Amino acid sequence: MSFEQSLQDRWAADAELAALIAPDRVFTGHPAETAPPRAVIAVLAARPLWLASGGVRWEERRVRITVEDEDYGRAAAVGDRMTAVFHRAAWEAEPALAVVRCVCLRRGPTVARSASLWRQTSDWSALLRIADEEP
Repeated sequence: MSFEQSLQDRWAADAELAALIAPDRVFTGHPAETAPPRAVIAVLAARPLWLASGGVRWEERRVRITVEDEDYGRAAAVGDRMTAVFHRAAWEAEPALAVVRCVCLRRGPTVARSASLWRQTSDWSALLRIADEEP
């Protein structure tokens, strides 16, 4: 499982986030579906930090989450809820991947992209512990 998939899973597990934007409207990379509401998780950078004994490595991932919606209030509410769910959070994504700390680096304002589309972008950094998988 990738870090981006673990963010999607955590989104789906939170009832409030899932009610604001359905988990099947949260994408990684370039989504084929462009109609709002939607959230797109894109990797900005991945940087190895250090290796530890026992097949464990540490990595920093930077991602951008872009939320687009036709409703200003809902777009802003998604940003607020993402902060509550992800900021300063830690979770086990699977036995080989643990998010040790996820931090919001920057949360932009909710801005009009057109007469009927609002966008909010936030940048996140996560410290990951990745264990080598057993052969």
